[in-house]
Amino acid sequence: MNIEYDIIYSLGTDCACAEYMKKNNLRAVSGPFDWLNHTDFRTRMNCILNDFKDFFNKEDLKYLPKDPGAVFGNDYSHDYYENTRNSFYYFHDFPAGVPFDKVFGAVKKTYNRRIRRFKKMLKTKRRVLLVWFAHYYRTDDSEIIALCDLVCRKYNKTIDFLIIEHSENQMVPEKRFLAPNILRIDVHTNGKQDGVPAFLGKECVVSPLFASYRLHVPWAKRILKIFSSRK
Repeated sequence: MNIEYDIIYSLGTDCACAEYMKKNNLRAVSGPFDWLNHTDFRTRMNCILNDFKDFFNKEDLKYLPKDPGAVFGNDYSHDYYENTRNSFYYFHDFPAGVPFDKVFGAVKKTYNRRIRRFKKMLKTKRRVLLVWFAHYYRTDDSEIIALCDLVCRKYNKTIDFLIIEHSENQMVPEKRFLAPNILRIDVHTNGKQDGVPAFLGKECVVSPLFASYRLHVPWAKRILKIFSSRK
């Protein structure tokens, strides 16, 4: 039986988490962390805890040259930027060739909207799940427990967390509840497609982990979706 939530958000560590959520019909709206790279669990949780203070300042962003040896390749339809304050990398927000000053305002507006909605959802939705999926980060159990507890205290409610991290020798998923609301899964997630590392990792291993969850959809929206699909 699938576990159902009113809202599910990706914490990162990159767009792979959001993609798995989308593939499993778990992604209702865009979140502030969906497309960001290069930061650990603590950094993202601290953003939530400090209400995203100084999350996206113009003066903190600098152009980031593309790495010709990037493991997962490059997105040449976008220019890359690095946030020097919090180390976030932006790979999918700034259209290639468009002057930074011309596009920054629109990108800032988008992130502000996502942040407002994220905070509202965490406050108003009864059943909330936050998902962290990382190929290359290893987070201590104690740190996960402490940070998750702080976020729950901030919003004065029980928020559930799904933590999936790569473990080199763990070929079969090892599931452990660090607390009643925190499920940690360690498994060998890294995979290749045609001999090249795939940013989604081992889909046959990871996707079923997401498939254990379900996003609650009101009946009115379900009926509308059914009729729309028939047009």
